Amino acid sequence: MLPALPSLLLPHAVSVHIENGVWTDEGFEFVPADCGSFAIARLLDDLSTRSWVGPIYSGYEGTSDFLGGTRESAGFCAVP
Repeated sequence: MLPALPSLLLPHAVSVHIENGVWTDEGFEFVPADCGSFAIARLLDDLSTRSWVGPIYSGYEGTSDFLGGTRESAGFCAVP
């Protein structure tokens, strides 16, 4: 899933920050990491396949429950 440019940058990265969202008639809306248009689970699998060992950060920038959205996003990205 990761195109060539991120693959070239990944060995030099110190962290990955993940956000997700959906396009609506009003524009782009941030949602928790597992609820958006971007396949975050696939991205996490790709990072694992490429032996990523750095931190993965995820927060929530949406307009609804900030704390709940942040907990959901961070929980989704947590390594078991």
